[in-house]
Amino acid sequence: MSILTDSAAQRSSQWRFGIVAGTAYETPRARTLVIEVPGWGGHRLGQYVDVCLRSVDGTWTARSYSITSPPQGALLTLLVGKSDSGGMSRHLADMLEKGDRIALRGPLQRVSVNMTYLA
Repeated sequence: MSILTDSAAQRSSQWRFGIVAGTAYETPRARTLVIEVPGWGGHRLGQYVDVCLRSVDGTWTARSYSITSPPQGALLTLLVGKSDSGGMSRHLADMLEKGDRIALRGPLQRVSVNMTYLA
C-alpha cells in the first residue's frame, strides 16, 4: 500500500480571485463556469477548488467543486449543478455573470490510497 499526498495542493491553500470569463448552460440545472485565474499553474485530474461567496449579511460560505477543465489548460472550468436547497449552487448557476470576481482556493486534492496486491 502506498499513500500519495499532494504537496503542491498544500501550497495552493491561499484564497485568490478569479474573473468569470464565460458561462454556458449544459442543462436547465447545470452550468459551466469558465474562470481566468491569474497565475493559475494548472492542476491534475481529480483535483478540486473551494469557491467562496459573501452573502448580503456579510457572512462567507465556501463549497468545493471539481475541476472540469483539462489539466494543461490556461482557464479553469467548473460544472455547477443547481440544488434547490443550496443557496451557493443556485447563485453560481443562475446569477454569476461574465466579469464577476470569484474567490477560490486550490487546486486541492484529498489524500488518495493506491493499494497494490502482489500474487
